Amino acid sequence: MGREIRNKKYLMPEEMIPEVLQSGSYGVMASISEEGQPLATPIYYVWYKGCVCVHCGKEGHKIDNLGHNNRVSFVVVGKSISPEERCESAFYQSVMVNGTAELVTDEAQKVDILTALCQKYFNESPEKSRMSSKSASMHTLVYKIIPDQITGKLRTD
Repeated sequence: MGREIRNKKYLMPEEMIPEVLQSGSYGVMASISEEGQPLATPIYYVWYKGCVCVHCGKEGHKIDNLGHNNRVSFVVVGKSISPEERCESAFYQSVMVNGTAELVTDEAQKVDILTALCQKYFNESPEKSRMSSKSASMHTLVYKIIPDQITGKLRTD
């Protein structure tokens, strides 16, 4: 379990967290290599059945890192307005998910997650998304991040 948020006045109400996770444009997944080198990767994702789900190619730094250590941190920044735009302090929403990245090996679940990704990012019909997902499934890995801890920050003042 990670540390608690230091400044409690910015703690996001729990009921807002799924909304931020569902509506975020992309997230950043942090992993660590066998040599201890951190890697933070911007990545498309979907919030699916209580897990953050991502897809990626079958090889690369992320895959190597997850093979070594599947503990990850995933951050989504929701709505934000810079101090310059507000003429005062910043407004932002962010959610951090700490957990374990598990490779999805069940083909039906993998297709369901890829379908959800297609619908989120390409606004395709469920039928077209499912067809695209079945085709992509052969060339794509899907991981689901099973949360140990989810915290949200919200600054409105």
